Amino acid sequence: MPDGMIAGLGLIGFVAYLVWIMLFLRRIRPALAHRVGAVLGVTISEQPRGQWRAASRGPRGSGCAIALADISILLVGTLGPLVAFSLALLLLFGP
Repeated sequence: MPDGMIAGLGLIGFVAYLVWIMLFLRRIRPALAHRVGAVLGVTISEQPRGQWRAASRGPRGSGCAIALADISILLVGTLGPLVAFSLALLLLFGP
């Protein structure tokens, strides 16, 4: 495969990843916060530093559950596409 084609595919992948991150952080993550809040019976708000916090009083221990859900969703949402893309390239082109 020519070097220019590899560079072009890399650029397309990078731009697609940036679009995914923006979509994930602006749309998907807030929707997941509402869903997690509904399951736990609390209202979740995003703090200025980007962390989730229960805006209303909820069951004891819900703060830990919210923090764990936040970290898990961030890791899967941001690193998951990179891992999937890397594995796909590895399977297609080999080591």
